Amino acid sequence: MRSTLLACAVSAAAGALSVNATAGTVTTEGQDIVIKTKGGFEAKTADKAFSFKIGGRVQAQYDSFNDSMNLIDGDGSTGSDLFIRRARVYLKGTVYDDWAYKIQFNVADSGSGGGTFEDLYIRWQGANWANITVGKHKEPFSLQELTSSKWVSTVERAANVDFFAEGRAIGISVGGANNFGGYHVGLFDNGNNDDENKQLWAFTGRGHLSPINKERSLLHLGLGLTTRDLDDSNFDGGEVTQGIKKGDDVAVGFADGAQGERRNAINAELAGKAGPFHAQAEANWRRTDVDGSDSEDVNTNGWYVQAGWFITGESRIYKKGKWDKVKPNKKGVGAWELVARVEGLNFDDDGIAAKYRNKGNIYTIGANWYPNEIIRISANYVQANWNEDLAEGLKIEFDPCCDSEPREAPTGELVRADSFSRPESKGSGRGFTIRMQAAF
Repeated sequence: MRSTLLACAVSAAAGALSVNATAGTVTTEGQDIVIKTKGGFEAKTADKAFSFKIGGRVQAQYDSFNDSMNLIDGDGSTGSDLFIRRARVYLKGTVYDDWAYKIQFNVADSGSGGGTFEDLYIRWQGANWANITVGKHKEPFSLQELTSSKWVSTVERAANVDFFAEGRAIGISVGGANNFGGYHVGLFDNGNNDDENKQLWAFTGRGHLSPINKERSLLHLGLGLTTRDLDDSNFDGGEVTQGIKKGDDVAVGFADGAQGERRNAINAELAGKAGPFHAQAEANWRRTDVDGSDSEDVNTNGWYVQAGWFITGESRIYKKGKWDKVKPNKKGVGAWELVARVEGLNFDDDGIAAKYRNKGNIYTIGANWYPNEIIRISANYVQANWNEDLAEGLKIEFDPCCDSEPREAPTGELVRADSFSRPESKGSGRGFTIRMQAAF
């Protein structure tokens, strides 16, 4: 291993100094070393037994939002913000064919603030249909959640996905896939402990089929589920971005002082493409079992439908159950894409305390320009309409683990929030966002 890595380093230096070397390939006394610099830096042996790649992304974003999207005053005034949405670097590679690893670090993130690891795992990939992953990685749930934020067609994922998908967690999972189907199941750290300080676990799994899967045509079907024990909290929540900058957790307070015991969720996926057109839809249903006198279990649900069109003729790339990067047909002119989405969230259930109930729809239209495979510029307009007849509407819960009551945003702090915000906020909100991205 040491000799192989040394050969990589020496060969890379020799290649930089030599004018006679074949472009992209450096020949050594042992295995040839193939070096690629398109979209990051990658070096691998000719037999592909050893490799490593360095890459990352930077997403700079500007938001302008008003009415109930603005938590500062809740009076319809307009707020704005220029910030770094994500800045990440990663290192990944293979060792002795059958082993792989990935380390991805958050330099900056509008949700966590940065300084955290996104991915940190080791994978055994010796069997095509039984790859085992150990460490921090995404729970297999939701087509849009599993599609990288670099290649989601809108600036932000649907609020429906943000709220119901669990994201990354430490765990062990097994799965396999090709372009015609696959599965992925795992046991993950729930992030909570019970009253006796024992670890709580979550089981999450997903399967997908692609009965039609060609270069310019696709039909994708998927189904995911997750079940997890809860820590007897009085709240049940998740993040909601509503197509604008990342917000804080939205808490759903249980009625009658009930406490959550277990949460079960199902996700259904449908997607397809026909030449330059692509579309996808997802629906989520979640049931939270609660314990309390005269308490009722809590049911919440959400959905979205999204469609896009590459007016320059490209067809969206799909690999092993998720969307992949966009490759423009012509550099300079690049790829131009139009996208639209409608979605709904329903938190109107008898098991939810009256002041937390709400439901509504969010509408998004946008455009993307990909001048090359690394740069992307996106703009979205978002309109959110919520039911003003439902009591007070939801509030933002900054720390569900520790606060007995939900708290409002501190005065003067610019926080992107959705129309679940505060009782005095209006039932609708509008926002405009633009993002410039470099992904390599």
